[in-house]
Amino acid sequence: MPTSAARPSPTSRKSTGAYYTPQALIDLLLSHALPPTSFPLKILDPACGPGDFLRAAHHRAPAAHLFGIDINPTALAQCQASLHQHSTFLRPEPAEGSIQNSTLAQADALLSPPPFLAPKSFDLILGNPPYVNAIEGRLTTETKSRLRPLFPSIKGAADLAHYFLDQAIQLVKPGGKIAFVLPRAILNSPAAALLRANLPPHLKPNLIYAPERHDFFPGAAVFICLLILGPDDLCQISTDPDPATARFQSTTIESNNWWLALHDAHLEPNDPAPTLASRFQLAASMIAADAYDLIPYLRDDKHAPGPKLVTTGLIEPRHCIWGTRTCRYLKTDYQHPRLTLSPHLTRSLTTRIQNARRPKILLAGLAKKIEAFLDPAGDYIGAVSTYSIYHPHDDQDALAQLLDHLLSPNTTQHLIHHLGANALRGKHITLKKQFLLDLPLPWSLAGSLQRP
Repeated sequence: MPTSAARPSPTSRKSTGAYYTPQALIDLLLSHALPPTSFPLKILDPACGPGDFLRAAHHRAPAAHLFGIDINPTALAQCQASLHQHSTFLRPEPAEGSIQNSTLAQADALLSPPPFLAPKSFDLILGNPPYVNAIEGRLTTETKSRLRPLFPSIKGAADLAHYFLDQAIQLVKPGGKIAFVLPRAILNSPAAALLRANLPPHLKPNLIYAPERHDFFPGAAVFICLLILGPDDLCQISTDPDPATARFQSTTIESNNWWLALHDAHLEPNDPAPTLASRFQLAASMIAADAYDLIPYLRDDKHAPGPKLVTTGLIEPRHCIWGTRTCRYLKTDYQHPRLTLSPHLTRSLTTRIQNARRPKILLAGLAKKIEAFLDPAGDYIGAVSTYSIYHPHDDQDALAQLLDHLLSPNTTQHLIHHLGANALRGKHITLKKQFLLDLPLPWSLAGSLQRP
């Protein structure tokens, strides 16, 4: 096993995405991707770390030529030592360069790939590529600008792991397989929609393991999936929590939304329909007493440090128009209303400001149809007649999926059917809290969430 010297600190882990993989996940992945064979395969781990995947692959395919790349020289040295220790024929060589049945290179596989990364040249590409969240700003603008032309199938705020999957698709041979541990969001994230829709004909989902757990990696509460792409028409799927005992069923994945396909296959007809209240937290953003208590602390200032106050009229589908339209608040017009932080704020307002700092959906409580937007950084605080919707673990991907559902035509029809009689003068509908709590969720969304 690798020593702790190659294990990054918590700070460096967040910036590099380096978390090393539990053996149970490696074993499960390889048991489906690489049955024991004596055929001389070419196997690549493009972010090999201390070599856990390559060592396990060697046990199953001792004649394979192993290729490993990592940007961390300490981890790569441990990979080299690990392969030598667990083999009767590997001998230590410089970290970069070819040795008998093994080739290791210290490099950035995405931006400075070594020469052996030729298209369609590997039988199996495996590993746990680094997760670096673009939304949280850990991918620099320069890095993203260099990655985009190299991997045009990846769009928007993609996790770094998305790019590794796109690269693997380019590098694997027809008939070969890709076997990765990935962030679960890749199964239906908009950033990878084009990648999923345009897979080459020799690559289909052959395995999706998406356990309802986020505790596989100490220090990183992240939902993961095991994904194998290969030539088979059937896909093995499971959401069982324990990888050592997970039971799989066979299905075909025909949708480009792999998460939806996974949960459609697991759908039990007699299960009660999940609701918003069963998976999210809903609260009135502010009550009437707060509305008057905040007046002494309300400023019309574009650059003040406090949270931006948002009225119902400033909320549009997917957008907040704060600062672009004058809003009226208690008989006063504001262009840039902000709530100034003060130790003299009431306890209720102080608590609401603290809650507002979380990722959330802000939803207008009075509208012709549901109007809401995602506030991932917690920059806004809703006024009276708005609702705030939180995820119990502040999962921004889950909130984004919920926003899509809230703004869908089906939800609009559901709203009109149930609350149309509340429309003022036949136009704007007053949204009731209980209506939102009871709002049914699609199985594709509800299955990805834990109960609060």
